Amino acid sequence: STHWATLQKLVPMVDPPRFAELVPALSQLLRTGVGHITRVGVCQFITWVAGERGRLAIDQTAANTMLKVLSSSLTDPSVAVQRASATAFAHMGRLAAHDTLAEVTRRLFKAPPPQLSDK
Repeated sequence: STHWATLQKLVPMVDPPRFAELVPALSQLLRTGVGHITRVGVCQFITWVAGERGRLAIDQTAANTMLKVLSSSLTDPSVAVQRASATAFAHMGRLAAHDTLAEVTRRLFKAPPPQLSDK
């Protein structure tokens, strides 16, 4: 559709300050967007930006935030949203801080944090 084409044309223009401005709106759309097509579209846009621009568009702070938001979309009732979220989550995981990725992954699988010992 023309909407998809327009969004794809915007991807090269995204830089860290612009993506940071988009984070609240993208998060809100993922949480409350009406219809699975809206939520899939948000995930697809995130995937395009992260995949094509990476750190040129998304700083670690924004990636950490989006990773947490995307983790809740992994359990969306719509299988299409789950798949799109998983792809966007994987792209954000590459850009997020290791500690944030570990924390979110543990929460997803409800695993206890690792026990560190001096031995």
